[in-house]
Amino acid sequence: PICADPALSGVEYGVPVFPAFRPDQLDFRAVIVASDFRRLCGVDDASASVVWNVQVVMRTQSAYAGRSLTWSDGQNPGVWTRHVRLGSTEAVTELHAKAVISPMADWATPTTYSVAVVGLRARLSVQRVAVYDASGAEVGGQRVQEGQRLKVVVASAGIYLPLDVWQRVKVSIGPFQQDARLESTDAASMEQTLVVERVLGVGVALEVLVWLDGIRIGSSVNTLSFPLPEVGCAFAASSAGSCTPSASAPLESLKVSTTNPTLIYLVGSNFGSHPMLRTAGGALRVEVLGGSPPQDLCNESMWLNSTTLSCLLRPTAPPPLELRLSGPGDVVLAGPWQLPYEAPKIAAVSPQTLPITGAVRLTIVGEGFPDFGGLRPAAYLAAPASRRARRLQNISVAKVCDFMYTNSSHLECWTPEHPPVE
Repeated sequence: PICADPALSGVEYGVPVFPAFRPDQLDFRAVIVASDFRRLCGVDDASASVVWNVQVVMRTQSAYAGRSLTWSDGQNPGVWTRHVRLGSTEAVTELHAKAVISPMADWATPTTYSVAVVGLRARLSVQRVAVYDASGAEVGGQRVQEGQRLKVVVASAGIYLPLDVWQRVKVSIGPFQQDARLESTDAASMEQTLVVERVLGVGVALEVLVWLDGIRIGSSVNTLSFPLPEVGCAFAASSAGSCTPSASAPLESLKVSTTNPTLIYLVGSNFGSHPMLRTAGGALRVEVLGGSPPQDLCNESMWLNSTTLSCLLRPTAPPPLELRLSGPGDVVLAGPWQLPYEAPKIAAVSPQTLPITGAVRLTIVGEGFPDFGGLRPAAYLAAPASRRARRLQNISVAKVCDFMYTNSSHLECWTPEHPPVE
């Protein structure tokens, strides 16, 4: 900010840029608000002129590449620092620039970046949020269902904003951008109603957010909640490919492999139908937690449609496992449920008889022997019918040895010289 007090003008003011910077992004926008200027410069007059010092910084990967900058008003070409001024009678102002990086090679194509800085007189505030059902009746409370109608009344703190600015205002419920239109097309106004004909989303306690050119500039005090997802049943891709819904035990027939990835499908309702769910990578997630500290074994969770989710589970942690659904803000929306592993199968044990002196190699052959990150399985001998073992050790199950893991079908270990049971 360029403050009247020179001592305050040195304060740098950081604003978010949309979209977030990445090398292949060519179009950037930033919104700066007059109320922040007044706060930083100690100005009480809401109608005072506002001036920001804006600098565009470009760095080339090659020392031989050329750089150039032009401004939309045609002034000061090649000057990297400009003032953005919002006059006392203006509600919004914009300054655009094009920055070009030219490679040294004649055959290479220059890269052009577009930068837009928008100065806004005031932040927008959400005055009212109303939800309407199919009959047109207003629904009370903070509940909303997909397909219902939504009206969001937005005010600009007593500043008349032109229609073209209002048309750039968007509304979202949490992370879910809504398809909204303006209810009024007045040339300039201090308040507008944004209408969403069909609300889409999933989650609970989601803020109603207002955006201008991709920058968040307002939010509601109250929140909205969609119906909680309900999981009816789950099955693995290796099974018959379907399942029977059970409200009390949706994972009753599901078991996962101890050695190979398992593709799990969850079938239910209220999983949402917003297009963002296909690409959000986290708006609605299947999580399978195991180990200590808990880690998510579901490294590929996908939303398939409004009734089906999937998870590719990799068995890298020991039981117990917990499966749950998480939504925006990492809020648990359903579960957790216990998820069991398939029991390993033993085909042969050698030798069948262990000498009392111990010090023998014990080999077990089968399938499904897990490798949980270096945690070794152990061999136990059950002696429920051995009166002598119970009398000597006062136990019915005794540990023989810890296996040196070989692979998913062979386990080997050396028994100690003095085993605890015969």
